[in-house]
Amino acid sequence: MDTYVEDLKGIRKVVNRAYLVLVAIDDNGDPTEVPRLIIESESEKAEWQAGEKRYALRKKRRKEGY
Repeated sequence: MDTYVEDLKGIRKVVNRAYLVLVAIDDNGDPTEVPRLIIESESEKAEWQAGEKRYALRKKRRKEGY
């Protein structure tokens, strides 16, 4: 999800980027598995690999107490 700022001339600039994690839940409100994402294009592959790197960094920072 990107957040933008727009000046009076209508020119927009990205000021923030967030990545959302959605969790599927069953009828009891418990997390449940869903079919895996099918990665087909090179851009999808790059996005997936970037996400894996972000995940590893979050785990490392959590371990370090950052």
